[in-house]
Amino acid sequence: MECLTEKAKINDTIGKVTAASFKEKEALIADHEVDNSLDTLLTFKSIIKQKIVDIEAHIKNLEEITWFNIDKFDEDTKKNMNVVVSSTNDWITSLKKHHAICVHTLSKDKIKVDGLDDLMHAIGDLEETNKDLENVIFCYPNDNGFKSITAELSKL
Repeated sequence: MECLTEKAKINDTIGKVTAASFKEKEALIADHEVDNSLDTLLTFKSIIKQKIVDIEAHIKNLEEITWFNIDKFDEDTKKNMNVVVSSTNDWITSLKKHHAICVHTLSKDKIKVDGLDDLMHAIGDLEETNKDLENVIFCYPNDNGFKSITAELSKL
């Protein structure tokens, strides 16, 4: 029963991250869309804040999955975990490109927008959390020291 719940969570996470990655690729803000008007800057700040909220929600999902009992994962579940990790990496790449375009576009006009540094920190947190998940699922499952530490931590 627990495995079904874990699979549902993983499938839900796949759906969310693939949608977010696809949305990010289509949502790149072009130079002509970022102008000097206050309305545009406020909208831009709102978009940045929402991206951070989306990133933080995905980090929470990844952290929850990190604590699943991976010994119970069958091959399909592990393949799905690979999709989660790969899609998250794809999303991170798109987020970084988007961030770089925004910084470049705004710096040409010497515009400073609050939130861009926070966005980059959120992207870094997402990247770190995704790497942790990848390690837990694919790199450390046969490491006895890791299993021992994980077992002790799960008792807390």
